[in-house]
Amino acid sequence: MKKGDIIVGLDVGTTKICAVVGEVGNGGLQFRGVSTSNSIGLRKGMIVDAEATVASIKSAVHAAEISTGVEIKAVYAGISGGHIKGFHSYGAAGVRGKEVSALDIERVIDSAKAVYVPLDREVLHVIPAGYTLDGQNSIRNPIGMIGGRLEANVYILTAAATSLQNLLSCCEKCGIEVIDIIFEPLASAAAILTNDEKELGVAIVDVGGGTTDIILYKDGWLRHASVISVGGNHFTNDIAIGLKLSVTESERVKKGFGTAISDMIGDAEEIEIIREGRERKILRRQIAEILQPRTEELMDLIK
Repeated sequence: MKKGDIIVGLDVGTTKICAVVGEVGNGGLQFRGVSTSNSIGLRKGMIVDAEATVASIKSAVHAAEISTGVEIKAVYAGISGGHIKGFHSYGAAGVRGKEVSALDIERVIDSAKAVYVPLDREVLHVIPAGYTLDGQNSIRNPIGMIGGRLEANVYILTAAATSLQNLLSCCEKCGIEVIDIIFEPLASAAAILTNDEKELGVAIVDVGGGTTDIILYKDGWLRHASVISVGGNHFTNDIAIGLKLSVTESERVKKGFGTAISDMIGDAEEIEIIREGRERKILRRQIAEILQPRTEELMDLIK
């Protein structure tokens, strides 16, 4: 990429769609602007209403174009959802006592990803997770080293083929080309994690509207990635059922007064809610007592 090139990321989530615009500058990527729109065509990270999704994408992209003055024709699209699955694989290649080259790395990665993938799934990413050269493991970059047998561990992420196709189709109907599709936690990790954190061991847990994304690093390598089909909407629905409120009012109450630990709330603290069009007062502790079990369930699933 050269100076002045525009890069656009499109995050198609369950509750909102976000478009972020950057420009390549001398010091790297410069932030130009961001926009969001409500997402009404997805459930648990998967498209369930294509027309509504198209309208939401158009809204977010149009807002980004207005705020940045840039015409958006192509994007890097983020994807998540319970259909994303990951697994480890292994490959090996001979180097015949010569220096390991970039071509050797390519060959051993090709060997590692030569595994059976069901017809209804597509490979999203093949990520190196460590190299071994003639029995010496934990090698980060074997290029330039001399050996006879190069081995590689990789982590392969796959997605449901129909989910990928639906995302591509919706973007195409918006007149937008998708340059590449990225598993969203990988983008998050690239943006916020340091090399030291990845070395020591760190997990990112992103609780979204319909799903919770998890990605784990240890010794500098990706070790695990998964998506749990529990998110913020489940907390909202719990409040709606428990207090007999509308979803809109439940979302307001959750964001304004929600607490995951009931012991943090005083016994006499009250809040105002709107039920059946009338203002009522309830104990704030009631909200925490509804949210705490769901939080504990989510933490157990994450572990």
